[in-house]
Amino acid sequence: MSVSAPDRIGRFDGRALNVDACLGITALLALTAIPVAGAPAALVYLASGVALAAFRPALTAVELLEARLLLILPALCLFSAIWSQFPTETLRSSIQLMATIVIAVLISQRVRPLTALTAIVAGLLPLVLASVLFGAYRSDTGALVGLFGSKNEMAGMSAILALIGVGLAVSATIRWP
Repeated sequence: MSVSAPDRIGRFDGRALNVDACLGITALLALTAIPVAGAPAALVYLASGVALAAFRPALTAVELLEARLLLILPALCLFSAIWSQFPTETLRSSIQLMATIVIAVLISQRVRPLTALTAIVAGLLPLVLASVLFGAYRSDTGALVGLFGSKNEMAGMSAILALIGVGLAVSATIRWP
């Protein structure tokens, strides 16, 4: 996606600062920190996502309209609060799902793939390395839980980091748009 004149605010080292990319990268970095930092990281993720949507509301509406099929499931989840046994919990979880998908759609439309993947690696690499070097082990099995508090979450984050890292290494010769 090329940067048009309204997207540029300020100058940084002779280049225009892309606010959409900055907000998207902030959201992705916060997303990678949620397993360790919890609610504060989730708040930064949501604030970045809301700012991304509010920065250019007309474009946000167009992008969400184009991705309307992705919004069917969270909309159904929102409606399911009507017949749920636990409507408040269902509504809360549905709103979280809707917000996450809306922010993901906006990031996918406004941040270049290479930039997004690099941001995820930049967020996960220090966490996984710190987990391996300084993390905790379970006392009953000796499994590495790292900073994540769960061996499954540690394995999941490590797998995501490894897959994206291999993808970035392989795609070093590919020219991204």
